[in-house]
Amino acid sequence: MLQTKRLFLLMSLLAGPVLLVGCGGDEPTPVAPPPPEPEPPPPATAPAAPTNVQATLDAATHHVTVTWATAANATTYTVERNLVGSGEGFGQLQSGISGTSYVDENAPVGTLQYRVIAVGAGGSSGASDPAEVVNEQMMAPMGTLSTRVGPGEIRTLSADTVYTLQGVVTVEDGGELHIPAGTHIYGSAEVQPSALIVRAGGTVGGALMAGESSIARLGLGPVREALLQARYVCADGRITSAGAATVKNVSGFDLCRLLVGSLGTLGLVGEVLLRTVPVGETERWVRLAGTDPGAVRSCHTAASVLWDGTDVWTLLSGYGVDVDEDLGRLATLGACEDVDGPPELPPHRWTCTPAEAAAFDARNGAAGRFVAEIGVGVVHAYEPQPSRPVEPGVAELNRRFKERFDPTGRLNPGRDPLRKP
Repeated sequence: MLQTKRLFLLMSLLAGPVLLVGCGGDEPTPVAPPPPEPEPPPPATAPAAPTNVQATLDAATHHVTVTWATAANATTYTVERNLVGSGEGFGQLQSGISGTSYVDENAPVGTLQYRVIAVGAGGSSGASDPAEVVNEQMMAPMGTLSTRVGPGEIRTLSADTVYTLQGVVTVEDGGELHIPAGTHIYGSAEVQPSALIVRAGGTVGGALMAGESSIARLGLGPVREALLQARYVCADGRITSAGAATVKNVSGFDLCRLLVGSLGTLGLVGEVLLRTVPVGETERWVRLAGTDPGAVRSCHTAASVLWDGTDVWTLLSGYGVDVDEDLGRLATLGACEDVDGPPELPPHRWTCTPAEAAAFDARNGAAGRFVAEIGVGVVHAYEPQPSRPVEPGVAELNRRFKERFDPTGRLNPGRDPLRKP
């Protein structure tokens, strides 16, 4: 009998993990239940806004060092700067900072505000409270600018000098104003409006990166539609291309439209292919006193309609017979006279809807004298446009584009297409 029990126990062990039954009528040994499944990790928490932000000016180098305390759940930080009184608001200086300090080596003269945004797996924090510092780097000689630079005139400013604009100073087409390194130009607080307007110069690349269409946009279309193909240098030094000579051969994202108006923050454009428009057989600028600008838009050849709240200027461009027909239509609206060109445009551009531009006289207390582009949604004013809050979705999309195209922030630092001056 003992041998039989030993044989039974041996066969049970060889058969694998089965219930072990003892001899002599013992109860079965219980088996432990399997361990519970681990709970999923909680979602990542967005970091808190950085605290203890401080800005310190190095009087010798005029560099500003920005420091802050470590924020919980943050992996990198973004530093923004605002020049008080410039009207530009805060613009990004550097993103992807892994430490808790940043040195601004290009701090402009004036009162500067710095703020920091924490970025982590759970998203971005709000902006920190700003830290303020005054860069008092002033240059000894002082000067004023008060007269226009006419065609054929060459004027050279003195180096390391601060100039104050006495009113609106215009550099006309064909004139030259040479500004040496170290020269600063400021608007006058006593003489308003005060601005420096340059009528000549500019490059194709600069016009595309600024993304500001001409006053003939009503007839020519926006500058964004003119760029068909571009070859540009990426932030990492690679040369790439976007678009094609024929639109139907393009697939994927429309990078050309994305580049226009980006202020050079997404790539360095070196070669472009543009859509052109033929010059009209006949072009004439005419001025109508006290006319409703909406009635002028009925002209088929109107390439530009400008309105200062009282008078209307319009550019008629097209075949001669069509321009003459529109001139006859304008004559029925009131006194119509030929002029050499458009009125002088104030220096600041306001962005609004076409309906807001057509009714802008109700708001000119904030803008001063103005010239509105009817049918477009652009107003030229002598006062800068008050800053407007950016929709959170638009700001987030802009941030993601910047991180994808320029993760280290090396392209045109400090410029932000959402905060154009």
